[in-house]
Amino acid sequence: MPAPSLSDSTPSRLSYARMRLRWCRGALVDLLRRWATYLVVGVMVLGSSGNGALAAMSGLAAWSVFPLFRATAQSFAVLAAIAALHSCAGAVVVWGLRPLLWPRQWLEAEAALPIDPRDRLRSDIAVTGFALVPLFCVYAAGAMVWRTQSPPWMRGEWVAALAALVVSTGLSLLWGVLIVRHLRHRPRSLARTKASTPSADASRVSTLRALVVAPLLRGPARRSARMLMLGSAVLLGIGGVLWRWPAGASWWLAAFAALSLVVSTRLNVLVTDELAPLHQHAACLPVSLHALLRARRWLALLPQLVGQVALCMLASRSGHGLRPAVLIADMLALFAGSAAQVVFTTQVDGHRATDPAHRVSYWLFTLVLGVVLATEVYP
Repeated sequence: MPAPSLSDSTPSRLSYARMRLRWCRGALVDLLRRWATYLVVGVMVLGSSGNGALAAMSGLAAWSVFPLFRATAQSFAVLAAIAALHSCAGAVVVWGLRPLLWPRQWLEAEAALPIDPRDRLRSDIAVTGFALVPLFCVYAAGAMVWRTQSPPWMRGEWVAALAALVVSTGLSLLWGVLIVRHLRHRPRSLARTKASTPSADASRVSTLRALVVAPLLRGPARRSARMLMLGSAVLLGIGGVLWRWPAGASWWLAAFAALSLVVSTRLNVLVTDELAPLHQHAACLPVSLHALLRARRWLALLPQLVGQVALCMLASRSGHGLRPAVLIADMLALFAGSAAQVVFTTQVDGHRATDPAHRVSYWLFTLVLGVVLATEVYP
């Protein structure tokens, strides 16, 4: 006889998807309350500008769909590629909200309850769609702005533009669901490496080399090593693209801001999962746990540091009206935000902070500030 599902075991017949959606909705509402101060300050700053707050917000909404609508003048293949790239914005939003969409305690709850896989999929779609509603509302407002202005470059291609927008939102939902399901099925434990035979030179190996470098190269932290190399390559590639095609410099800088946060956050998670348990088991050795903690934090920030140095050097060579002060401010804001994300979300014992709303607030605030400054680096 099959085991009863969660919806059949509750008197009110509350499905798992609805129960999880209620929890995530409460967590997101609490996050919006935390962000109320930032929103009020932003509206006041926009209202103090010459165009007024309404015009400024309309312009931001219009820019959110501008690449998609502008691509309607190109071929179908180009429009499809731009729609796929445009959908990555939704993936970035879901990635930033992942502590709220999939908290760690839900994994234990799902493992202990007989939940149907279809209910899990429906719950993933429900919470991901709810998290993306604000972004989709911004897209809808931007489409209405362009519809009202009727720019000549659209040439009446409104059906194609709206179809591309629908495809982008659908792909955003798909990427978000895949991210949440990946978080659910990621490995919880790593295979232990075989103990090597002690050698005469063991005493000469430094602590960082034995407990940080060696696990990255041939130990339990190989996923962190792959993420370290891949993240560094991607961020260095953005600097090369900016130097080769400086016409879209603002877009490349905005992409660097988003991807550098994604890389540092993901690398921090991997380093904490793979190296922190190893370092805790080394507590009986004459090593400093605080030094190992600092090494893990700097390791999570290393790709962003390398990418920023290369980006500043290549941007200075590109010229085209570069504002060095704004570029430096953007890089400092990104590094400070990533450092706060790494430092204040990791305790000395290696466990991440229990309040996911703070982690999301740090991440989103740094993302918004980095993208806004990136758009002002070039006039």
